[in-house]
Amino acid sequence: MNRKVLVIGDIILDEYIEGNYAKRTSDDGKNVFLKDTITYIAGGAGNVASNIAQAGIQTSIIGVIGSNRDSQCCKNILKQNGLDISMIIVEQDWQIPVKTRYMVHNQQVFRSDKVRDTTIKKSTEYALMEHLENCIKEFSAVVISDYQTGVLTKDLVHHIIQLANQYNKRIISDSKASCLLPFKGSYLIKMNHEELGIVTKRLCDSWEKIKESALQVIEQCQCKYVLVTWGKNGMILLSNSSFIQCIRNHSNSSAVCTIGAGDIITAYLLAGIENNLPIEQCMALASTAAEIAVTMPMTTVLHILLSDLNYNFSPNELTIWEEIKGNGGSEYVKNSAWTQYWT
Repeated sequence: MNRKVLVIGDIILDEYIEGNYAKRTSDDGKNVFLKDTITYIAGGAGNVASNIAQAGIQTSIIGVIGSNRDSQCCKNILKQNGLDISMIIVEQDWQIPVKTRYMVHNQQVFRSDKVRDTTIKKSTEYALMEHLENCIKEFSAVVISDYQTGVLTKDLVHHIIQLANQYNKRIISDSKASCLLPFKGSYLIKMNHEELGIVTKRLCDSWEKIKESALQVIEQCQCKYVLVTWGKNGMILLSNSSFIQCIRNHSNSSAVCTIGAGDIITAYLLAGIENNLPIEQCMALASTAAEIAVTMPMTTVLHILLSDLNYNFSPNELTIWEEIKGNGGSEYVKNSAWTQYWT
């Protein structure tokens, strides 16, 4: 079966200005940045969608852009990355967020953002809903990529969730919102440990606390899975009855930049799910893809097919724990099934 994925969310333009400092300061004693090269990359929902497409899954994107140079640049990048962009809505005076990072020797020294504190027009919201209604049957999964920049209104999110569930489509939600109740009914909700702490109003500074808080999200949002990333410490995928913990025994010493690593995890985890791989294998592939991404100095589109991605995990680095219930309560025990991938 030819799988197709729909990504809907905030389209962002990432601008990287590479250069160096002048040997002499300016007349007012300030350092002078000498601009060398400028690179543009699609960020936000555009980065998620681009990586899903490059992993080998046919991908369409729904979002909002304006009519200025920033929007046209981002639209061209998305098309070059192999996405179907026919459902992108143009709102004439809309300003897509632009994140400009100044880089010296592959290190970010300064960042400036061009972001408007506004939401899309009602007419644009209705147009997005209409696109969704017309195309939802074509797709096997929907990714909601919410960077809280004004596109995914509460009514629009409700419509996406309701429609996708009506047609039995998997919903992967990745939101920066402080309340995840609008995403109730998702198949999987993904966040990092800091976002989890904000949502649950708990300090999530240990795996045990992360696990407890994630189970709270599962209960409140009625989702099948919650995926929580914790930087170089690894990530954990939880359901009501089990969890898969991915902890690296070594740190990636060649890590340069973590921008967009979460988008890579979402993309390759979903690509694995869409290829009907066991969920633990999807976790290993997603983590491996992120490890490659953080060695790049910028937001990254990997251009690696899922079938060409080789993970390098040992059984003790990725463990499956299943809940065993008895008269005296319940406990989690290790499941040895994962070791079959090292035969």
